[in-house]
Amino acid sequence: MLTKPEIDLTEIGTGSVTAPAGHGKTEVIAASVAAHPKLRFLVLTHTNAGVASLRDRIARYGATGYAHVETISALALRLVRAFPVGIGWIESKNKIDYAAAIAGAAAVVGRPTVLSAFASTYDHLVVDEYQDCTRSHHAFIGHIARCIPTVVLGDPLQAIFSIDRADPLVPWGEVIKAYPSQGELSTPHRWTATNPVLGSWLQSIRDPLRTGVHPIRTDTNVVTHVRLDRPASQGGLYRLLSPGTSTVIIVGNSAKNAVIPKIAQMHAKLGVSVHETAQQNEVVSLCDALAEPVNAATRLGATTDFLAGSASGVKATAGFDTVMRNVKKSGSVGRSATPFALAVRKFMDQPIPAVLNNVIQCVLDAPGCRIYRGEQLAIVRKSLITASDWTDLPEAARQFIDQAGHVRHLRARPLEVGSTLRVKGLEYDQVILLDPSEVPSAEHLYVALTRARHRIILATVPDQGLGKWFTG
Repeated sequence: MLTKPEIDLTEIGTGSVTAPAGHGKTEVIAASVAAHPKLRFLVLTHTNAGVASLRDRIARYGATGYAHVETISALALRLVRAFPVGIGWIESKNKIDYAAAIAGAAAVVGRPTVLSAFASTYDHLVVDEYQDCTRSHHAFIGHIARCIPTVVLGDPLQAIFSIDRADPLVPWGEVIKAYPSQGELSTPHRWTATNPVLGSWLQSIRDPLRTGVHPIRTDTNVVTHVRLDRPASQGGLYRLLSPGTSTVIIVGNSAKNAVIPKIAQMHAKLGVSVHETAQQNEVVSLCDALAEPVNAATRLGATTDFLAGSASGVKATAGFDTVMRNVKKSGSVGRSATPFALAVRKFMDQPIPAVLNNVIQCVLDAPGCRIYRGEQLAIVRKSLITASDWTDLPEAARQFIDQAGHVRHLRARPLEVGSTLRVKGLEYDQVILLDPSEVPSAEHLYVALTRARHRIILATVPDQGLGKWFTG
């Protein structure tokens, strides 16, 4: 741990700091807070995981009381709830419109009385991961920056969350105009103890990626090119993986989400699991469907379909096909007396959420069943146990999803598969980058490569090369 910040953010006034991946950005924020116990900091970031990480690091310095840390969206929501009049804020019971909250909060903080309250409450504003800020975020934070010295930290080479075309990411050039550059963190701390050679190589590729000068020459000491005998979705990674190792498999094209669970399923015997999205859309969809006024057979079918997409061997459970066919046809289990049939019969007789969870447990206990989407499955099961009624299920799921977001960065990470959008901000001993020629941008490539602490493997199928990004 650093004893003092590499850059003391309080000495900047208002400005920006470029923070490459693994260069101690969180440490700089925490150390700056801890170095000034008489100052009051407001620290903002984008995700619950980011909030948890910042709070943990600040707590290590014994400086928890010096800073209030929350997401930009949470601050916006607090403001529009406190000042709903005049901004047209109407909150839905089912889903919060965070885009509307940001826009409304920007209007609220434009009021002199609100700005005065911010100025009397906080001495410094620090905004983390500013490369992920949209134009709406930029406008909102810009109002607050009028009354409080504000430092924003980010890295344009990690700007990969440009999803909303109506509210795109703010270009880094505009960021620097509003918050003049005060330097760049220069020490790759993440790799000091793990692999300094990898840290140096990752530092060396930043300028070529930023300027568009590629292909990049690989360093065989830290980067290996492996040709697979078949695609990863068909089991092509078996010889590269060892159970229990800290490895992430990153698909080159982050838009190919459908292939991610297929890769995990094909390698489930090795313990490969899916790194889920923070939104857990499939969980939300299932719980919303179960909350509809439908019969027990429909709920059972939706749940077993979800289960079959979360674990291998589900449909091989003894009696599964016969029972599901009978239930679909007549609404009854039939004469089967397998454990699955008995569990389903009990659910059909007592169709409540907790009993449906017992059906799931019965399937998971069957020989040959291997879970590869444990995170989403755990949220569904906890929601079923907690909900007293089907209509309570969606809200229970959303609460567990929110809780999961706060602790994801703490979870041990053995073998996982995901995309750059899913694993940004995390670290693994080894990165296997699939189909590197399909990586859509320099930003996605940099994020993928910098997840590795020790080594990078570029994996291609026989008829595919490394593409435009790499040589050597």
